[in-house]
Amino acid sequence: MRKSLAYHLVVLSAVRAMGGQAVLNGVMMRGENSYSVAVRRMDESIDVSTFDVPLFAQKFVKIPFLRGVMGLGEAMALGYRALMHSADLSVKDEEEKLRIESGQEPKEDKEEESKALGKVAVGISVTISIVFFIAMFKVGPLLLSDLVKNQFGLSKWVGFTIESVLRLALFIGYLYLVSFSGEIKRVFQYHGAEHKAIAAYENDVVLTPQSAQQFTTAHVRCGTNFLLIVMVMSAFFYAAFSFAFPDVPFWVLVLSRIFAIPLIAGVSYEIIKAASFKMGNRFTRAIVWPGLQLQKVTTRAPSDEQCEVAIASLNSVFSEEQTKEVKARTKLWAPKSWQTIDSYEARPVGI
Repeated sequence: MRKSLAYHLVVLSAVRAMGGQAVLNGVMMRGENSYSVAVRRMDESIDVSTFDVPLFAQKFVKIPFLRGVMGLGEAMALGYRALMHSADLSVKDEEEKLRIESGQEPKEDKEEESKALGKVAVGISVTISIVFFIAMFKVGPLLLSDLVKNQFGLSKWVGFTIESVLRLALFIGYLYLVSFSGEIKRVFQYHGAEHKAIAAYENDVVLTPQSAQQFTTAHVRCGTNFLLIVMVMSAFFYAAFSFAFPDVPFWVLVLSRIFAIPLIAGVSYEIIKAASFKMGNRFTRAIVWPGLQLQKVTTRAPSDEQCEVAIASLNSVFSEEQTKEVKARTKLWAPKSWQTIDSYEARPVGI
């Protein structure tokens, strides 16, 4: 009997889907009880480190909306730790490269100092990123739209429309501009490798770089898709707020853009979760199509070596049962679907 969407959302709530993010020269993957950071080192080896995850978000996994807020908090915490770890390794490689080029002997105290500076730099970067996100995509569009509205004597609802369009345009424009950075392009390649590795796992094929390459770099549970839905849902929420409280002071509107973020994130999470179970449905794919297209900006086609890093990270967080299941796989080729690349020509002979 065909299982309903309610079944997937309620009964299967406790089943954790594999996920992760790109880091400096590598990929972080999150499993049932651990997360792993795999980084390509200067000597071409892969450094794989596995850590236990805090389980505070797991307590809320069966509570709709709240689980999205707690999951977002956990994802930010793990992402920060993974970035710090990859930054540490990057600093070590740079120090080693400079030492070799200059012929100097390694200095332990200097290495530790550089490691500490790397952590501070990443911490500052993450803090600035959060403040930048709120200022640029939440408060900024409100201030600019209010300025335009007052300057030209526009109605409140025209001003709100300008705010919503401006917020979406700034978000897409920002992603497009940063994608031209050489360093960001490499991160986006590892982002694509993360998606391909997870797609290979979810489509029951063997986990090799070659099998992973048959999939696109788009994934419905991607953070890019999530943020786009957040931007769209923001417009609906702020419209409802303005309708319910038409005469609030401007500073209340500013605060509403900040403090509504957890609520909007919770709703957006439920939309992503529901869509991930129904991607075989054309209507569902049409809804998430804009987010999948936007991932063409935030992901790049990875090399086999980058896919190898993502797979190494993924293998490190499998449970004992998952490891046994993956090792027993023999299928090399997944059926054609929205996730596969039509032009992929590396299909094994006879498969």
